[in-house]
Amino acid sequence: MTTESLARELGRYRRDQYTYKKCHGLFRHIAKIAKVDFPEVPVPTYSLRSASTDVPSEDEIVEWVLNSGESYMWTFGMMATYGLRPHECDDCELIEHNGLMLVRVDDQTKTGYRTVIPQEKHWVELFNLQHRRPRPESNRSAERKDATSVWLNARRLKQKIKWKPYSLRHAYAGRLWRNGGSELSVFDAAQLMGHSTQIHIQTYRAWIDPNKIAAAALAAIDRNQIKVREHLLQTLQKD
Repeated sequence: MTTESLARELGRYRRDQYTYKKCHGLFRHIAKIAKVDFPEVPVPTYSLRSASTDVPSEDEIVEWVLNSGESYMWTFGMMATYGLRPHECDDCELIEHNGLMLVRVDDQTKTGYRTVIPQEKHWVELFNLQHRRPRPESNRSAERKDATSVWLNARRLKQKIKWKPYSLRHAYAGRLWRNGGSELSVFDAAQLMGHSTQIHIQTYRAWIDPNKIAAAALAAIDRNQIKVREHLLQTLQKD
């Protein structure tokens, strides 16, 4: 291990990537233990808050995906509709269940194997997701988990899209919470996304608009009051 080898490894990633931030901190500790000078490299700029809140709207997503081109549309569409990570699109399994296309992901995530439901169900047909279109072969090693991400990022830059591909996953998480509201538990939402409950809370729930939280609370209270009144009415009728 040398200062140069640490710098070379960090150079594989952009400073705004989560992996760069994670490796930067880890390598600094390793360098101290190994008594090796830590390289002069840029500090990480990745932020959970900025990554999860700056997302495209539904209309912007549709325009982005439909205009991405035939070889890219399926992968962008899968990320938008099912909230998949870029590399998960490569090996996911498509399953039809009662007229609905579900996706199974067998991945080494904290939650492991999972089945994912579509948000915006009509996007399945709109983006023609029933017919898989694999990523074209390239000189980049297919074993690297960032191969698909780099491929998609190059395309979105050519399209002049300001959002990174991962924002499609963040947008899925936002719709998941908005559509499920207080009826959807944090645990179930985290399982669908393929990460721990703690990460889900830190990444997504922590930055939800306070007005949305208040609205969800009011809706939950209203539903509960209706149940209370119905129970009281049934009790009075029995008497």
